[in-house]
Amino acid sequence: MDFTSKKINKFFLVVACCYALTLILWGILTQKMIPGFADTLLYVIPEKWVNIFSFQKGLIPLWNPYIGAGTPQLACWQPGVFYPFFWLWNLFGFWKTFVGMALFHEFLAFIGFYFWMRSQRVSEITSSLCALSFSGTAQMVQFWGFPTHLATLSWVPWIFWLVQKNMDEFSWKQFWGLVAVLSFQIWAGYPQFVFYTWIFVWFWLLFQQRPRSTILKIIAAFLMSLTLTANQWIPFLGELHFSYRLGWSNDGYSFRWIHYLTLFQPTSLGFPGILGYQGRYQNFIFNLYFGVIPLILWVMSLFLLKNKNERFFSWSSVIWLFFMISLPSIGISFMPKWLIMLERSKSSFIFIFAALTAVGFLTDQLFKKMRSSPWKKIVFLIIGLWVMDIGMIPFRVIRWVKNPYLNAKVIQTVERIKKISKGSRILSLAVHGQPLSPASETFQGSCNELVRSLQPNSNSVFQINSINAYLSFFLKGYQDFLLYIEHGYPYEGRLFDAANVKYVLFHGPLNFFKYKKVFSSDFLNVFKNAGSQPRVWEDSKAVTCKTRSNEFEKILNSSAFIERDVFLEQRKLSVVHLKQCNKKLPQGFYDNKLDFEKASPCFMEFQSHSNKPKYMVVSTAFDPGWKAWINGKSVPIFRADTYFMAVEISNSGLSKVVFLYWPNSFVIGLFVALFGICSIVFILSWNFLNSNNFRFK
Repeated sequence: MDFTSKKINKFFLVVACCYALTLILWGILTQKMIPGFADTLLYVIPEKWVNIFSFQKGLIPLWNPYIGAGTPQLACWQPGVFYPFFWLWNLFGFWKTFVGMALFHEFLAFIGFYFWMRSQRVSEITSSLCALSFSGTAQMVQFWGFPTHLATLSWVPWIFWLVQKNMDEFSWKQFWGLVAVLSFQIWAGYPQFVFYTWIFVWFWLLFQQRPRSTILKIIAAFLMSLTLTANQWIPFLGELHFSYRLGWSNDGYSFRWIHYLTLFQPTSLGFPGILGYQGRYQNFIFNLYFGVIPLILWVMSLFLLKNKNERFFSWSSVIWLFFMISLPSIGISFMPKWLIMLERSKSSFIFIFAALTAVGFLTDQLFKKMRSSPWKKIVFLIIGLWVMDIGMIPFRVIRWVKNPYLNAKVIQTVERIKKISKGSRILSLAVHGQPLSPASETFQGSCNELVRSLQPNSNSVFQINSINAYLSFFLKGYQDFLLYIEHGYPYEGRLFDAANVKYVLFHGPLNFFKYKKVFSSDFLNVFKNAGSQPRVWEDSKAVTCKTRSNEFEKILNSSAFIERDVFLEQRKLSVVHLKQCNKKLPQGFYDNKLDFEKASPCFMEFQSHSNKPKYMVVSTAFDPGWKAWINGKSVPIFRADTYFMAVEISNSGLSKVVFLYWPNSFVIGLFVALFGICSIVFILSWNFLNSNNFRFK
């Protein structure tokens, strides 16, 4: 068989159909199942559910009131709020198509990589094999539980393909195609993937040394996509300066040397989320495995490829491979903050993309040399082993579980807790190292118990409010709550009272006079907090604190009179030390929680009857995007009781107080996006009116 002849042009069609049928079968078999990753269960699903529930109510999910006393939703790390394909969940059902959405994007990545390889003059059979390898890598398969990651990554080969098409021969059709795929990648919602994609595209583009006119046209496409997607990325950047990111202080988002073992075996470090996993948990989904045969061919490509463009991909893959290594591990103790913020382990997909592109170049050359009869059997054997290796990856890296959110026993317990809490916030606690009861003997049982005990952020799916949150990117100040939850046992202070924590969920006892048991299941106890404040209350005077640390210390005091005094801080930033939390936890606690409201989470309206000036305190997280009015007059919002909001009501009598979350960054982003849409309509209309097919009569 001549692997470069037109006789096998149907090879790709056959492979694509077989691959699509395989993915459809996976989708059918997993309709009521999810990949057994803790992040999928407690972070990804609740986050997407907030979007879906908000859209069903006709709201833009700007604010997530379920977790951490509220946190930005649109401006968070991976929202995907405006990504069109995620809207399909509202039509076809979230639970039925959660995995199906990931499989769709995997097939999209397969098609895109095939087109990319073909644009590089690689034969159909080689392009098909490399496309299978790219879409079927261990990283892509693990992303079945992470739709934002997979959606963002699936557009990478499409971007490279359309950039190549625009370089070869510019046309408006290809130009708008590039604008579309760039916009889809930004809307998909994972900023690090977008950043590394664009960096690598421009390195490659400048390496091509194309005419200035061509470069300017491609720049225009990138700028146009930024304009269209401003409604998502501008709010994110606007919130970034007021947010805190775990892992930036210790370069946690980078690889140790041991992580490179995943090049040879996808499970070489163990199964992520299970005891004994040897890698950094922050990076467990960034697996490097893309097949044994492609790995061998990639190493060979470093020495055998001669073409300038081909060597660019082979050797740039080496640069990306070592770019991900943890700098302290090679003896560098000083790092600029911007290098840590890049989260270098998340460039692993670029390494895989560049490596498989180089593999495609070399494989095509080898197949051309092996066209003679003696080599045919070896070629077919290589193809068979290649495809079989990729096909086995889902069985090697994913442990499937029945969806705990659909479990009848879980729903029954949660509904009972929801009925008890009646809209008040809860706090879900667990012993550090022992987040589950001894009754959870199986992996499925442990997943069910995590949701049943409303550990964060599972409570958001059931619309139950909480002060806890499972977040890596949150408003500055919330880390104080995490410290208190972790080291403040037995929680004698008034912090939880101010946060409207009325019920505490825990496997064991809470021996403090404020907490009284009101409900108990086979493994879970629910305690009522007698000192809990309502969601909104009024204080007669303000106690000004120089720093947040001073403010935090005052409210940690169990005798703090928060019903009368509101603690306000003068400075926004300070280091918090838990000096009064000196009692040891019983084996160490860690936090669990979330929050939501029936009305619009971005709008609150209250009435105040007062004979003298007062402060109204709202136990919603302080964020610069919030605005307040009293009787129609704009008033400043103060940070109160370490983390919440307060306004001063200076007049007596009846006052109407309104809070609105409407950040300026969202308004600016929306305006820029509308401007981009109008610009596109104008350009398309202009081109149509000046086309040869249009005539005025």
